[in-house]
Amino acid sequence: MKSEISSSDSDPDSDSTVEFDSGEETYDELTKAQSFVMANPSQNAVSFYILGATLWATFSSVICAVQDMLAGTERATDFMLLAAVAPAFVIKIVSPILLRNVAYMAKILFVFVFVTTGILCAVFSGSELWLKLLGLCLISTGTGAGEVSLVILSVSRYTPNTMCSYIAGSGVGFLAGALIYVGKGDA
Repeated sequence: MKSEISSSDSDPDSDSTVEFDSGEETYDELTKAQSFVMANPSQNAVSFYILGATLWATFSSVICAVQDMLAGTERATDFMLLAAVAPAFVIKIVSPILLRNVAYMAKILFVFVFVTTGILCAVFSGSELWLKLLGLCLISTGTGAGEVSLVILSVSRYTPNTMCSYIAGSGVGFLAGALIYVGKGDA
């Protein structure tokens, strides 16, 4: 059964119509990505849960490691905690404005590169405090950009369940990262 919608309301001289089939195919304007999103809501929810958990488990374990990063130095822990929170705060405020027209794939690549580089800087810094601080700032920047990008993506292109899944994954990831780091210290 085919239906026809005329666009005569907007332009009386136009006789263009949009046809759609009420059977297997929905609208012709839907892209493959949009139809995939509509067809797999549970798979999308699981994906956003995993993304939230991995993003925040990394950040949580780094926050727990701040005191160990400062072992043997004269710096206060609050100095490193400020370095861990300030870049994410700035990115969360600025990125929705400045990165509005940047593709999501580029944003996620940015997050991956910053978090990975930050972890490598923090791990292989030895006794260099400035390198540990740089690693912490890179991880914080990547986490802040990742949170903003994933929240906006889950709200704008997917069902509300994906946002709920991302939030649940973030909470579990933050808790799991802390537990894994604390458990590592006892072994």
